[in-house]
Amino acid sequence: MKEHSDSDEKSFLESFSSITNYGMVEQGRNIPLENAAAIANVFWRPQLTFHPYTFGDDPVEWSDLWPRGDHLASVLECFRPEDMRDVAIECCKLVLRCGPVRVLEKMLQLNIIGVNDIFDNGRTLLHVACLSCNKDAVAFLCEKGINTKVKDNGGSTADQVCFDRETRRALPSKVSSGLSRSSRRKSSTFDRNVIFDMCDKPSLFDELQTYIQTQEFNICEDTNQQGDLLIHAAVKGDISQLALTINLVKVHGANLEAANRKTGMTPLCLAAKHGMDAFVDVLICVLGADPNAPNTLNGWRPLHFATKENHLQTVECLLKRGADVNLEFKLEDYCFLADDLATMHKNFECRKLIREERDQRCAILSHSAFLGNLSPKYLRQTDLFNIDSGGKTLLMAAAAGNRCDNLNVILRYKDCPINAQHSTSGVTALTYAALNGHLEAVQTLFNHGALAGIRDISGYLPLHYACKGGYELVVREFVSRAEGLTGLLEAFDLCPSDDLKALIRAGMEKRQMELVNPVLFECSMNGDAARIFCLLEDGDDVNPLTSSGDWPVYMAVGNGLLEVLKLLHESAPPNCITLLHIACSRGLTNVTDYLLNFSKSYEEVSTSRSVATEPSVTAIDINAVNGQGLTGLQLAAAKG
Repeated sequence: MKEHSDSDEKSFLESFSSITNYGMVEQGRNIPLENAAAIANVFWRPQLTFHPYTFGDDPVEWSDLWPRGDHLASVLECFRPEDMRDVAIECCKLVLRCGPVRVLEKMLQLNIIGVNDIFDNGRTLLHVACLSCNKDAVAFLCEKGINTKVKDNGGSTADQVCFDRETRRALPSKVSSGLSRSSRRKSSTFDRNVIFDMCDKPSLFDELQTYIQTQEFNICEDTNQQGDLLIHAAVKGDISQLALTINLVKVHGANLEAANRKTGMTPLCLAAKHGMDAFVDVLICVLGADPNAPNTLNGWRPLHFATKENHLQTVECLLKRGADVNLEFKLEDYCFLADDLATMHKNFECRKLIREERDQRCAILSHSAFLGNLSPKYLRQTDLFNIDSGGKTLLMAAAAGNRCDNLNVILRYKDCPINAQHSTSGVTALTYAALNGHLEAVQTLFNHGALAGIRDISGYLPLHYACKGGYELVVREFVSRAEGLTGLLEAFDLCPSDDLKALIRAGMEKRQMELVNPVLFECSMNGDAARIFCLLEDGDDVNPLTSSGDWPVYMAVGNGLLEVLKLLHESAPPNCITLLHIACSRGLTNVTDYLLNFSKSYEEVSTSRSVATEPSVTAIDINAVNGQGLTGLQLAAAKG
């Protein structure tokens, strides 16, 4: 047998004595919290601390966190001193309940524990393993020849307290003495209260297992007077109740995301609020708790609770495991981030950690998007709304790098800010793509609904940059799409070549025929002036002729559409039949009143052209005659 060294023992004792900040041990608890913390720090926590797990990865195997081989043997040797006996027993119980079996095997090899040792209440190792439903430990102990006939203080052998069918199969022979699920006793209110009282005392783990396996107790539904499920009560015990927590989740199917019905707290929210950083790590990495699952009543996440209480190590743990620093919570009708909460409570170290995490993550993701290495596995929707040090969103970075695969990954998210503008330049992702001549990126953005009509701080549209850069294929893409036919007159002046000008000229004709004319004719009939206002821009002809030879403005007057008339009459074509003739012949008083504001006698029209106050509006000769030689007044009189 390998002799343990003085340095090993000293190291273990120093680790044991240095456990701090785990809170006071509550009265009535028989297992000191410090013992559980010592076991954690020496055996499984170092490996977990350096594990790269983030939420979304496969859960970490509990057995993988424990030492192996010679390292395990050297650590276990530190249990030799008599004053470490209690810690050794608690460690043995932990592995009997949760594993790994190899630690139990090594403890037996080193004679730290004997295979037929008796624990409190007369229970053997096999009793503990059976009650915990740890069939691997049961099979191992039976293989080692443990005495299965030993009775505990209640007069029961191990097989008689083995209530799980799968675990019973690991015993030497099939036994029928264990209760089946169908023979469970209906629990009373008193029984449920007893169960929750036992949950407060780690030393009563075995008794608690007997109760919940022999009674009709619903792990996922039954609560105490405070609204806690059994999983909440277990988590409140910190890592002294680690074995119970793991057992409830993995054996009994407790819901780790369940919320207290009165407070809305999830198990992870509870652990974070009380600064249980080691327990938080286990809940997330080993049991798969979501670090961003909210309190169901106030929307706070575990990170918010830890930040408010200034639990720096817990905040650090949550950030490492995938807590989203961009998730907001609502407080008095205002929304706040976790670092805002830290500022409110003057927890500046927590605030620094959170902001550094946000900046670092944003920089890494932005660089990955530009290079085309963005992984959808680690992307969150809230990442889409952050900007890097250069002021760009992830979508802008991907567009600037022409990374269409990454663009598609980002654009799959609901409410992706596809038309967001740079905070200082006003440039959009589509502008970045056009500016750099990235045809594929332009096509991808158009296919997902990017707007081509958003100007930057200089007043330029994406098409303008494509024209200035001489990117013919990109310009061709813009003019081939109806949504890209905007800003064409300005684009024409920016074209450096005749070929590009020809493309723009063709685009202007296409815009007129496919967009402008149909809208003008339709709105001159239905009066939708707002649609005309939003459509028209420099270079559009507002006087196309219909098949019957009418102009839109004449149609608007004929239909009494005053708002459409106000938009179009300033560009009305010259004709002997003025707009006033049409309004008077139809008896449209409101239209006539409006037109009279711009009507003058022939002499006034002749003399005011050089001093007209509204040069963009053509003055109407109030005395002009139509083809039949009638003025507007005569028409009105004739119509009565």
